[in-house]
Amino acid sequence: MQYVRRNRKPLTHELINTEIAGRDYQIRAIRSVLEGIEAKKRDFLLVMATGTGKTRTCIAMVDALMRAGHAEKILFLVDRIALREQALAAFKEHLPHEPRWPNTGEKVEKKDLISSPFTVIHPQGIRGVFNAREIDEILELTARLAS
Repeated sequence: MQYVRRNRKPLTHELINTEIAGRDYQIRAIRSVLEGIEAKKRDFLLVMATGTGKTRTCIAMVDALMRAGHAEKILFLVDRIALREQALAAFKEHLPHEPRWPNTGEKVEKKDLISSPFTVIHPQGIRGVFNAREIDEILELTARLAS
């Protein structure tokens, strides 16, 4: 949190990388969230149909948040293992210089999850790494954020 306090710039002036998410509705969605964060809101829900670029929208938002110093670490949870591979590939394609973790097939360890700037994970991937209470807290938090 100290990183964010020391490095943050106004999000209302942050440019959205339209090479990542350039459709009008993607830009409006990202701008809406960035403005909401500036207004101290904490809960956001973006609902987008299949094929409309949800992953790219999230990547462009992550890019803007990190460039503005509002985020140091990103936990990107997916509900299917296939989506984990897709998201990792998309982050690699659009933010090639940002470290991502885990790599395909890599074993998840708690120390890596905590220290990695970008983590894309499926809840099954954290079994055996976190205890049952910690997993319940992670899943409860994501369910709250999604509802």
